[in-house]
Amino acid sequence: MKPDKFIIEYLEGRDYTSPTDIGKAYGEFKHGVFHHVAGYHSGWASPRCKRLVRDGVLQRNKLGHYRIRPDSHCGAKTPSAEIADGKIEHQMITRQTSDDFLDDGGE
Repeated sequence: MKPDKFIIEYLEGRDYTSPTDIGKAYGEFKHGVFHHVAGYHSGWASPRCKRLVRDGVLQRNKLGHYRIRPDSHCGAKTPSAEIADGKIEHQMITRQTSDDFLDDGGE
């Protein structure tokens, strides 16, 4: 299972969760519950979670903890879920701002 897909599945049904807990859970998933692996902690999980926030899949609170966005459709294939499934290598998502919709009247 790809890391992004693991993060999405791990956070389903959970409230805000620290990246340290997410990283530890992935280490246990990958190497077994009683096998401590250095490297799976917040430094491993944070960049992946931040990318999922940027993609609109996760929310981040003031403490830097993450959860699935309530309006995210994780059951449907979101861009990050497709990336996690390996169906697409990378996809940049751009968001339009209100300035994109303003018409200066040709001036």
